[in-house]
Amino acid sequence: MLAYKTKYGWLMYAPESSGALAGEGDWPEELLPIIKLARDNGCAYVLFDADAPEIDQLPTFDR
Repeated sequence: MLAYKTKYGWLMYAPESSGALAGEGDWPEELLPIIKLARDNGCAYVLFDADAPEIDQLPTFDR
C-alpha cells in the first residue's frame, strides 16, 4: 500500500486491482470499495480528508 501524509490528510495510490500491491487478505475490507470507486471514476489516487464532505456511494463510520 502506498500512502503519504499530507497537510490535508492521507494520499493513497489506488491500484487497478487490490492484488496488484498486496496479497490476498492484506487489504482492509473497508478500502476495497473506495479503491473501486476511485478507479471506476478514472482516479489513480484517493485523498482521505477528515474535513471533506461524505458521499452517498460509500458507508460511513462513527469516530
